[in-house]
Amino acid sequence: MLILGLDPSLSSTGWGVIRAEGARISHVANGQIKTDPAAPMALRLAALQTGLAEVIAAHALTRAAAEEIFLNKNPQST
Repeated sequence: MLILGLDPSLSSTGWGVIRAEGARISHVANGQIKTDPAAPMALRLAALQTGLAEVIAAHALTRAAAEEIFLNKNPQST
């Protein structure tokens, strides 16, 4: 099974794909989806959606997990 892990951020969302076979886990791919800090919020969100859709399609992913936000320095950006 392939699993997508996400470290969400408006400026640079990190992603990683692992393969889980029983108790064995192996790295498949990883990267970042960066957005332009000067761009309007709608364009930044659209860029993240497009980038994630490309990753999901490229690896035929059906499972995902996102990191929970545990520290909130800027409530507006969260």
